[in-house]
Amino acid sequence: MRCELSFPRISLPYRLYFDYNACIAITLFHIMASLTIRNFDDQVKTLLRLQAAHHGCSMEQEARDILRRAVQVQRTGVGFAQKIHQRFAGLNADELPIPERRMARLPDMPAD
Repeated sequence: MRCELSFPRISLPYRLYFDYNACIAITLFHIMASLTIRNFDDQVKTLLRLQAAHHGCSMEQEARDILRRAVQVQRTGVGFAQKIHQRFAGLNADELPIPERRMARLPDMPAD
């Protein structure tokens, strides 16, 4: 059984536009999440609108930018590996004696 879809006849420029967008949606695999904020204060919304206008973007874009900046990890100071290195930097590990290897101690086997 063969299934075919039929599309309404659309003029060529619009058809190319739709095909282009469909191709981008299929090939990029970008799944965008949406967020709904309830009980939003009118004054905050007005301030967001004014700030967005000041930055020359939409309210949605301004909200995305604010949220992105708010959740970004601020890299301050040194990382974990650098802290370990600093902690043991004065140890001179190359000069420490290396103990001789010996056989592993095995637990005593119970007598049957």
